[in-house]
Amino acid sequence: MKTMILSTIFAAAFLLGCAKNDENTAASTTNDVTLSFKAKVGNSDFACGSTYPNAVGSVAIVARDFRFYVHDIRLVKSDNTEVSLTLNQDGTWQYQNVALLDFENGTGGCADTTAPTTATNSQVKGTIPQSGGVAFTKIKFRLGVPQNLNHLDVGTASAPLNLSSLHWTWTAGYKFARLDFRTSGGQYDTSAFNIHLGSVSCTGTAPNITCTYPNRPEITLNIPAAYQASLSALANMQLVADVRELVQDLDLTVADQGAAAGCMSGQGDPECRHVMTRFGLEYAYTGTTATSGNRDATNGTTYSAQTGGHATQVSAQSFFRAE
Repeated sequence: MKTMILSTIFAAAFLLGCAKNDENTAASTTNDVTLSFKAKVGNSDFACGSTYPNAVGSVAIVARDFRFYVHDIRLVKSDNTEVSLTLNQDGTWQYQNVALLDFENGTGGCADTTAPTTATNSQVKGTIPQSGGVAFTKIKFRLGVPQNLNHLDVGTASAPLNLSSLHWTWTAGYKFARLDFRTSGGQYDTSAFNIHLGSVSCTGTAPNITCTYPNRPEITLNIPAAYQASLSALANMQLVADVRELVQDLDLTVADQGAAAGCMSGQGDPECRHVMTRFGLEYAYTGTTATSGNRDATNGTTYSAQTGGHATQVSAQSFFRAE
């Protein structure tokens, strides 16, 4: 009887030890990753109400809003193996594989944007499987909300997909990026110039909705050599989103030539031919407006994605760069 009891005790102790070893093994199979984003206008940090000179013309822009979603984040090794980032589910900024970056704080010039928030977020946090021996040399992600989450009821959706200010309709879905400004100086002083990226030409009823132009560009950036040594070094890298790149070809001394002020992602908006291509998207203009100056637009013309030529940039876009 004593032998049986001792055997049972030893067996239980053995199993408990194995369980603890398994827990330790499980705890050590992932590494934490923090990615930091920075909103800029040229070389200057975005700040609510700040005024920035524009690249073309004498009209400056005044900051009002700067928010965007990203998803499907991957780190790429030097052998081109891609490792997906599993996002922490924090109940505020990250849900499933989507994260919201929010740089407006509802003060100053941002107070008059639609439903501003006081809280801000400039980081994406998650985990990757343990990986050693091969350095991460690139990062990939998609701008926007994935198709399977894009047509939710914003009134019942989980954060950060519950913001009506970042939602158009059930059919069109979310505003992947909301970049709002006002002009300062010249004939069109205080005029709004807003850039809202999202899917367009959408049909159907949720959840069976299809969009002719999904508008989810894939961004690929080279990781600077200084941040390739470790994941802790990677946390010091800044993934810069630069709105100056989107408007650098637009002369804001000229009146907006069609559709809503700025670019709402529509195929009939003359301003979008410059903006959408710098997001890394091919843009087919279907409108009828043709004007002189930098806002020339010819009906039926397709504009190829443009690149700004930044050292860290790989994909044909110039909105993002790594520093």
